[in-house]
Order: sequence, then C-alpha cells, then structure tokens
Amino acid sequence: MIKSDILNIFEIENCYSTQRYQVCISYLQMYEFYIIDSIFPAISIYLQNLPDIPSNQQHDLCNNIQVKDFFFKQYIFFQIQIYLKNISQIIYEYWDESILNKKKTLDKNINSILEINQKQSSLQFNCEKVRRLYSQKIQQKLSIQKQLKKKMIENHSIIMKKLAYKQYKIGQNIINSQIQNQKQTVQIIFDQIFIEQEHNIELEQLIYLLITIRMQDKYKFRSIIQSFIAVLSCDQIQTNTRMNSMKILRKISNFKQDLETNQSIQKDLISMGFLDFLCNIIIVEQDTQMKLEYIKCLIDFIEEGNKDIQESLYQYLLQDKENSFLVEINRYLQTNFNYFKEYVKSQKEKTKNMSFISNNSHQDVNSQFHFKKIIFVKLDICVKILELLRLSTENHYYPMQCFLKQQINEDGSIKNNNINMLLILTDIFGKYSLIIQDDNLQMGIKILDTLIEWIQGPCEQNQLFLCNTNLLENLEDLQYDINSRNKMSVFKTEFNQKIMLILRNLYDINQDPYIINKISLYIDPTLMIEKIAFNYKLYNEYMKKISNFHQGLRIFLANSEIKNNQDIIINNQNQFQSLCSEDEKLFLKNSTLYKPETIDFDLKNQNKNTSKTYNNAMLYEKANLIITEAFETYMLLKNQKFLDKSFKQKYNYSLEQLLNQNNSQEHEIRNALIFMQINTCSIEIVNQKNNLQKIYFRKHPITKYLSTITMNKFIQNVNREGSTEKINGLLSQKENFLNEMEQFLKLNALGLYFNLSYLALFRNINFTITLLINLTLLIEIFEYENNSQNIQNIFQLLNLIISIAVFIVWNIFQMPLEYKIIQNKFFKLKMDRQNIIIKILFISYEIILNTNSVYLLVYILFSLCGMIINKFFYSLLLLDIIQRSTVLQNVTKAITQNIIQLVMTVVLGIVVIYIYAMLAYFIPSIKDSLIYYGDDKTLPICKNAKDCLLIFLDMGLRNGGGIGDVFLYPSPEQGNDEYISRLFFDLSFFIFIIIILLNIIFGIIIDSFAELRDAKRFQDQDRKNKCFICNIERSEFENKGISFSKHQNKQHNVWNYLFYLIHLKIKNQSDYDGTETYVYEKYIQQDISWFPINQSLKL
Repeated sequence: MIKSDILNIFEIENCYSTQRYQVCISYLQMYEFYIIDSIFPAISIYLQNLPDIPSNQQHDLCNNIQVKDFFFKQYIFFQIQIYLKNISQIIYEYWDESILNKKKTLDKNINSILEINQKQSSLQFNCEKVRRLYSQKIQQKLSIQKQLKKKMIENHSIIMKKLAYKQYKIGQNIINSQIQNQKQTVQIIFDQIFIEQEHNIELEQLIYLLITIRMQDKYKFRSIIQSFIAVLSCDQIQTNTRMNSMKILRKISNFKQDLETNQSIQKDLISMGFLDFLCNIIIVEQDTQMKLEYIKCLIDFIEEGNKDIQESLYQYLLQDKENSFLVEINRYLQTNFNYFKEYVKSQKEKTKNMSFISNNSHQDVNSQFHFKKIIFVKLDICVKILELLRLSTENHYYPMQCFLKQQINEDGSIKNNNINMLLILTDIFGKYSLIIQDDNLQMGIKILDTLIEWIQGPCEQNQLFLCNTNLLENLEDLQYDINSRNKMSVFKTEFNQKIMLILRNLYDINQDPYIINKISLYIDPTLMIEKIAFNYKLYNEYMKKISNFHQGLRIFLANSEIKNNQDIIINNQNQFQSLCSEDEKLFLKNSTLYKPETIDFDLKNQNKNTSKTYNNAMLYEKANLIITEAFETYMLLKNQKFLDKSFKQKYNYSLEQLLNQNNSQEHEIRNALIFMQINTCSIEIVNQKNNLQKIYFRKHPITKYLSTITMNKFIQNVNREGSTEKINGLLSQKENFLNEMEQFLKLNALGLYFNLSYLALFRNINFTITLLINLTLLIEIFEYENNSQNIQNIFQLLNLIISIAVFIVWNIFQMPLEYKIIQNKFFKLKMDRQNIIIKILFISYEIILNTNSVYLLVYILFSLCGMIINKFFYSLLLLDIIQRSTVLQNVTKAITQNIIQLVMTVVLGIVVIYIYAMLAYFIPSIKDSLIYYGDDKTLPICKNAKDCLLIFLDMGLRNGGGIGDVFLYPSPEQGNDEYISRLFFDLSFFIFIIIILLNIIFGIIIDSFAELRDAKRFQDQDRKNKCFICNIERSEFENKGISFSKHQNKQHNVWNYLFYLIHLKIKNQSDYDGTETYVYEKYIQQDISWFPINQSLKL
C-alpha cells in the first residue's frame, strides 16, 4: 500500500517495524523495542480515541460483564492497569543482570546464525550494513531504556499500590480522586517523551517526506494519496489505521508552512476528487468518531476560504440529485444538538430539587460528571458542523449562500429533499436560547458566526429571510439574559459582539428600510447605553492596572498579525519572538489569541508575581475585549440613528432619561459616550450598488502615534492638481504613515516617550544658541572683548552637545522610517535584488541625497570647526534657517527647480565670453586698444590668453556696460579701424552677454518664482475652498447652509479615510463584512472609485 520511499522513514524511526531489520536484531531487543514503541503508544492512542459513548459491540460487552455504559471507560482503565502491571514486572525482570547476561549469550548465538543464513539467503541487501546504519538509533533506544528503567524504579512502589488488583464491583462508590489518580498513574507510564513527541515527530517527518515527493514527482505523490484514500474507503481496516491515514491527509491538505505549495497540493487534491470522496464518505460512514474526523478533514481542506475548493463543493452539491450530503449533515447536526438540549433540560429539572442534590451519592455525582463530558462531545460535534457550513460560504461566496437557503439542480429545478438551512439554523438557535448557559456560549457564538457569514456580501435574500424569522426576538431576549449574568468571560463578551455584528450585517450595503425599521423595534437603547457605560468603567479599571499601555498594545498587535497570517506563521513567528523579551515570549505563548480559553475578568485574582511585561500584555488584551464589545454596540446605535429617524428620537429620549437620574451612573454614561465619540470615526463611500454609504468604525489606538508634524507636512506638500492626484497621494503614503505609527509605538513600549515634535523643539533650541553665538561674536569685536569669552565658550559647547544629541536622536527615531522608505523604493525598482553591492550603493546614495543624516553630520562638523579652527564656521550654521522656513525653501527651490536650465545657460555664457576673450587676444586691432587706466597709469591687458579670459569673466560681468566700461575707449581720430573694431566688439558684448544672457538667467529664476507663487496660491486656495475627498467647492456647501469646515472635519475627514485603511490592514480578513471586503479589494487594485468624488450625503 505504501511505497518504499515512505517506508524509509519508518525504518529509521522504528527499526523493529521492518522485515529487513528483524533479521538483524535479537528477539529480546526486538521485544524490548516492541514494548516501548508499540504497546505503550498503542494503549495511549486507544485511550485517547476511546469514545465516551460505547459502540454497539462495547455496549454488548458491558451487558455481558454487567457494567453500566457510564462506567465503561472506568472499567477499561481498570483492566489496562492490570495489563500494565504485568508489563512493568516483565520489564523489571528483564533488566535484571542475570537476564542481561543470558541476553548477551543469545545475541552471540543469533549473530552466528545470521552470518550463516546471510550466505545462504537470497536477500538483496547486506545485514551488517543495515546494522551499522541503525547503530546510532539503537544507542538512542538504549538510552531511552535507561530513562524508562529509572522511572519504573522510582515509581515502582507507587505502581504496585495504584495498580494492585481489587475486585471490581458494580455499584461501588467511585470518587473523583480515584479516577484522577488512575489517570495520573497511566500518565506516568505514558510519558510524553516516549509517546506524543515521538509520534508527532514521525508524523511531521512523514508529511515533509510526502511534500518532498510531491515536489519531485507529482504522479508518485498522487499514487500515494490514492493509497491513503483506499485505506479510508475500506471498512475492514482497523479504525486506528484509518484514523492515522486521515491525520496524514488532513495535514497534507492544509500544509501551512508554504502557501504556494499548499495551493498546488489543494489543486492536485481537487483534481483527484478528494473533496468528492470526503463528501461521499461522510454520507455513508456509520462510525461516529470517523465521521467527525472526515468533517474535520473537510474543514481543514476548505479553511482560509479557498475559492476553488468552494466552487468544487458547490458543483458537487449541484450534482447531488437527492441532496444526500446536506440531508446527512442536517441529520447529524440535529441529532447531536437534541442530545445536548435534552441533557441541559434534564439538568435544569434536577437543580430545582435541592434535596436531591444534597443527598446525591458519590456515584451519582461521578456519573453526572462523566455524562456531562459525553454531552459536551456532542456539543463539539455541532460546532464542527457549523464551522464546515460557515467555511463553505467564507469570503461571501454568493452561490453557496443562496444554495443553503434553497437547493437547486443544474437545470434550475428544486432538488428532492430540499432543506432550508437558514430556517433550520434559526430554529436551532431559538431552542438554544432557551437552554443557554455560561459553559455553552461557544455554541451560540458559532451559530451567530455562521449566520453572519451567510448574509454578508451582501446576500439580500438571506438578509430579508432572517429578518422575517424569530431571530430578532431571540436576539432581544438573549441581550437581557446575557447582560443579567454577573460573571464576565471571553465567551460572554464575544457573544455580545456577535449579536451586534449580525444586527449590523442584516442591512450591510443593502440598507433596506424595512429591515432597518424592524431591527429598531428589537433594540433597547437604554440597555445598550448602560452596557457601554459598564464596559467603559471596567475598561478603565484594567487600564489603571497597566504600567505601560504602549507595551501591551505592541504585543497585542504583534499577536494579531501572527493570527492574521497563518500561512506564514512558521516563518515569521520565530523572527518576531527573537525581537521580544522573555516576558513577551511568555505572553505570546499563552495568549488567548492563540488559545481561546476563558479569561478571568476578576482583577483581584491577578497574579502579583507575574512580570510587568506579561501583566501589561494580558491586562491590555482583556481591556481590549471589553471595550471592543462597547464599540460594537455604539456603532450599531450610530448606524440606527443615522438610518432611522424614529429610532434617533427613541435613543435621545432614553439617553435623556438616563442623564436626568442625578447619580453616579449619569457621570459614567457621559464619560463613556464622550470616549466612544472621540474614538469612533465615520467616512462616506460609494458602495457596490453605486450608492453613497456612511461607515462607522473604531479608530485604532495605533493611529494616536501619527504626529501632527507629519500630517501637516503631507497636507502642505501633496499634489493638488485634481481629486485623483490628492487621493492617490494619500494612498501612496499609507505605508509610510503606518511605519511611523509602529516606530513610535515601539519606542514608547520601550519607555522612550518621544515624537517628532520633540526633535523639532531640540533643533529650534539649537538654532537659538547659534544666533546667540554669532551675537557674542559681534559683541566681542565691538565692545566687550574680554568679558564675553566665557559666555561664548558656554554657548559653543552647548551648541556642539545639542547638535550631537539631535544627530543621535534623529538616527534612532527618524532614520528607521527613512530607511524603510528607501528599502521600499529599491524593491519597487527593477534591479537585481540579490546583488548586495548594488543595494548598498543605492541605499547609500538615497541616504546622502534624501535624508538629513549627512546634513546633521555636516552641522556637527561646522560646530566643531568653529570651536577648534575658526569662528567663521559659526556664521555658516545660520544657513540652517533655510531648512526650517518654508518661505526660504521656496526661494531656494526657485533656483534648484530649474537648475539644469540655469547651469546650461551659464555654460553657454562662459563659452561666449571665452570666444570674446580669444577674439580680443588674437586680433591686434582690438588687443592694442584694451588698455586699463588706474592709479594714474595705463596698463596693457591680455598679455596671454588665460589672463585675457579671466579679466573678461571678472570685469565683463560686473560692469553694467559690459567689458567696454573697463578699458580706455579709443579716440575716433587715432584711426578708423581700431575705433570701429572696439565699437562693434563692445556693443556686441553688451548686447549678447549683459542684455540677453544675463536676462535669460534672471528670467529663468523669476519665472520659477512665479510658478512657485502660483502653485502656492493654488494650493492655499484648494486647501481652503475645496474638500480633499470629494473636491466640491466651499460655496456649494455654504449656499445650502452647510458648514464647510464641519464637512471637512466630520463627513470627509481625510485622516479618517487613512485610519479606515489601517483598520482594514490590522483586522483579520476573514472577519471582513461585505463593505470592508469591497473597499479592501478596490484598494489592492489601486481603484479609487469607492471614494465619493463630487458626491456628499449632505448635498
């Protein structure tokens, strides 16, 4: 069945399990390994897989031995104890020295026999070579023997006492402590080192081997998978073997270590008909445990909402003419839920009779405990079925959403045995609402989660259908029921969140007035406001306990990122944890984001010995769970108020009644609502139906780390040529904004409470000191030459210290952000990313030109030179005023903006002057006339060509009349040729150089000033009179009596759109509603059609 390639791993891990090794080892060694590696694991697996409810054969066995079904598992435990006692005695005797001596003698005899048989045998391998190959593994097994022997000796007395045979009597009192001791005794023998760890390692190695085979030979891999499927298809094969085959297929079908490999494997499995096989075998499988394993395998296969798998499942259901799969799933769900429902009802009836409970025997208590455990296995089955149905519509798969409501054939006709799963699930939820308890809230959460997935997208027919069922009545009742419970837990908080989510998703995108009005009838504003106030109060209590809020937020975000990227968790988790402290690693290991266990919400029960880091992270997670529930409630109220005017009146009346109570609750409600209002944002978008829609969302705490300096800088410098350019400018800077938030969150978490405003403050102080230094230089020159020296030295030292401090602070806090921008720029360019030299050169070039590191370093150098070399350098430090003044930056920009044109014009001017200089030097009539008059003397010019060029460059440009104003002008009487030559020479120089060339240079600079002035005026006008998002003029709002500033700050706040994208970035994509999925897909496609350009709800 399994090919030789797979057998290799078993030969390495379990030498005794292969025929080749059996001829190379003594029977005593083989028996020893058989006990350690086969009997113990087999018993462990049997106990793990032992069903709580006996099968038919086990039920018959219970009747034969006169044991009740409830005590079947305890009976099995007892019989295994006797068996283990015998095994322990055998091992103990086997380790006796006399036995070991006999073993050595037998080994020699067997070795001699093997040598003879090897020569006569026709086996195609060398036994000695095999023995050498396994020698290392044998040594490992022998070391395990010693450890096991030590354990057995240490616990021998305990084992003999615990496992002593006692006649089992039906009806004998079985107390919980005895059962616990039995389990502990079994756990001592079945040590994790010898069972679970080895088994998991072998399984993982086998999976990796299969993946390797898949990468090398696809057809061989398909053949192996078909072999496993054949094992599962055969009812005659033992359940344990089928279970192990199923585990292998589950891991292969959901191989998360490599996303690309996982996708290719899933495509292979789809083409092989793996999904059809799972669906078929779920229909026909009679064994309850195996059916559940098949459902789990199908869940793993569909996980992450793979569209191809969903489409394959949909096609399978379309071709299922008798609707057998959904019928069986429905039957399995209803059966297990009815078991659970009847149990809860019976328990409620028993609790009414308190005398019955007080007189309960130990046996009854234990039987109730055991039966409760069995029932909750049934509950887990229901949860798994609901998860399968939810995953079938993951990511708003519309065809399956419709199909679950009404099953149709490929020709469009309704199927036989049509089942309305929405009606069934709402009916189950109605029954569940009558038996809800604190320990079964996860069932209600899963039902609501499934219904939410069935209506998101939106699926309008499902939304309307659920609105017309009794779901809203049940949700209203449950709100009162849940909120009346005093005990806080994760499940209770999450349950309330799901209630708010499903109410909001009932009109997601669709915004059907009928649905909105009907929901308003089942919402009690008073209850919700009180709930918000209560949660806010509890949230503040937790926040007061946190010594470093930033630290808790940082670990929480890192944990959420790992959760949101399950496909890369193996690659990234270790990398992130390497950056964390030991306390942060401890939190990441135990966080409820990894394990959704119940959190203790009692502040008094906090462990005082827990480290600050771990305590901060845990407290923040609890506080966030509580406040998230409050935000979900608040956003539901905001939506209802905005969409339903009658509900707004109802809400205002309820709020007024609460605020007029004149007690402490009034103050708590006011503070809670103010907090919610400040931390809740709204935006307007164009949805799938091309309608304007208002969205409320929670402003994530990380957005508080975006500095106002960065925001103002963006608003000043963004391209405002049109609405498209402005919005694209915002979207292009999103990652840079998020990097800044994460950077300053990290610094605050480390205790460095710093932001960019501090850096600006330090630089302003330093510039002020530079001014004072230059002032003392003036005072020293003109007045107090001796008295100002000490003050000057102090200022100089302060200037140097602050300059160094600014450089260090900038490189610690700001340089990482600049480096990330440069890295992103490098990756976007089509360069050889593997070439380290190119990368280093590119990054160095960008750092020199586009960051302040070189500038700050030069500033320090000038400050140091001013102290040591010459005080002249302090005057150069005053040029720092250019960088801190936007006006001066525009002045310099007027020159640098067209720098190429200016440089080329200057080069042209030098060339023309050079031509004139050469003309003057090589033409005698002109050369002889170039006489300079100074100090009552006449001096000839242009002794050589170089001097002639330098004089022309110097004197020709500095005189308003050109070069002719420098030299003596020849008299017309001295000769006509010399006078005429100078006339044309001086006049042409004046025209071409002074008038034309210099004015071209001045014109370029003046035009640049004009362009910058016009651009500045346009930007100012656009910023003051046009909305950044919708690009509508201020006058259009004011003509209708709408405040333009309120519109910019509330309805179309540019930063709210950024915060919404960050909200989507941090949120798990599987939790997106229809609107969030639509916006995120548009953002990924760089499509800005979801922005309300030229539209506003106010207009």
